[in-house]
Amino acid sequence: MNKKILILFSALILGIGGFTYYLGARNKQHLDHQTKKSSSEKRQMYHCPMHPTYTSDKPGDCPICQMKLVPIEEEEHEESIQKNEQQPLPEKDENQTSAKDHALHEKENDQISSEDHALHEENKSQKKAVEPFGQATIKISPEREQLIGVKSGVVAMRELKIEIRAQGRVAYDVELYNALTEYKTAKSAKEKAKQSPWPDVQERAESLVNASILRLRQLGLSHEEIKRIENEDNTNLILPEKNGPVWVYAQIYEYESALAKVGQSIEIRAKSFPGKKFSGKIRAIDPILNKETRSLRVRAEVLNPENLLKPEMFVEVKIQVPLGNKLALPEEAVLHTGERNLVFVSLGQGKYEPREVVLGQEAEGYYELISGVSKGEKVVTSANFLIDSESKLKAAISGMGHSH
Repeated sequence: MNKKILILFSALILGIGGFTYYLGARNKQHLDHQTKKSSSEKRQMYHCPMHPTYTSDKPGDCPICQMKLVPIEEEEHEESIQKNEQQPLPEKDENQTSAKDHALHEKENDQISSEDHALHEENKSQKKAVEPFGQATIKISPEREQLIGVKSGVVAMRELKIEIRAQGRVAYDVELYNALTEYKTAKSAKEKAKQSPWPDVQERAESLVNASILRLRQLGLSHEEIKRIENEDNTNLILPEKNGPVWVYAQIYEYESALAKVGQSIEIRAKSFPGKKFSGKIRAIDPILNKETRSLRVRAEVLNPENLLKPEMFVEVKIQVPLGNKLALPEEAVLHTGERNLVFVSLGQGKYEPREVVLGQEAEGYYELISGVSKGEKVVTSANFLIDSESKLKAAISGMGHSH
């Protein structure tokens, strides 16, 4: 009887053990299947390059812009591996650190100057602030770089020059001619009044000279220009002399007013004489802005050796404005978003970092760079629109906590 009970008890234990092993193996197969399924689903996610926040688990077209959806590359895993590989080795336990090592460590710390520490902190803070809001650093494989046509340019010092284009006319300025004539008459009367025995005559002559100078200043002539032309014949303001210079008036916009200076060279072209160029220099700039057109009048004296230019003739004016040796950024590298200007800096090994830049004047295919990128750094000049889309996508995914 006892033998039968022992056999039944042993069979029961074996049965329970076998059933438990069967359930464990089945659960493991189920978990493996779920893991493979989850990995497969991750690899099958797609997004729109134009609208990175739209994702789908199937290929097709974007419902917003009808562009083809492209696969989302799994870069987070690679970055985490690289981050782990770059982690420093664990420090020694304090109990295992010898007194010699401790003294050497303190000596090295004492040798670090306060300037080096400040520079380190500044670089650290700049590094944290390089990525603009809504953008993220991305990594692109060499094959994909070649496929989308990524090109870059170097930020360097260049001699920049701006060309201001304006419409002008050959002057027939009776008002200025009369004002200059009045000034010369007042100067002559002042010289004669010096011989008068009555002081009030001299004071009256002096006031007439000051009034005529004020009138010329209101018309745009500087004190230096008034002194220069007071002994000249100014009939070229109304009737050009043979082989003599003429005055050309041009209107420049308000935002260009800070660039134009007295003494700058200008180039004149007239449609009446195709291929013909006339050269001159700016002699005066009006001190008062035209409130209706928001423009400023520039007066230039232009050589007219063949008497081709006639009063009231319309001309095209080009003013050459040298900016000097400036840090220059290729204009193809800049993405204008309306609120800010972005560029993508190549960090090497396929990594591209978004930067917000502050720009100055635009000149001959370049922008004057105020801040944002340093000399010698490479910036993307082609395919930056696609890189911008991926940067926004990565930033959007990071903001959602990888909930896709």
